[in-house]
Amino acid sequence: MCEIERRVHDAPYRIRWSPAQQQFVACTDHYPGLSYEADWPAAAVRGLQDKIRRRLVAQSN
Repeated sequence: MCEIERRVHDAPYRIRWSPAQQQFVACTDHYPGLSYEADWPAAAVRGLQDKIRRRLVAQSN
């Protein structure tokens, strides 16, 4: 597993239901300010992981 993938998968994720957005919201303290909303909890985590991955790739370039 490459360093970026390790960092993406090592972050502890939290998921909460947002009544205002009527969606699940995933976030992590390792990457403050990033979150992702989706209809399903797993989709919210996958979306956030993709966001984190894109940020780490951009920072490494």
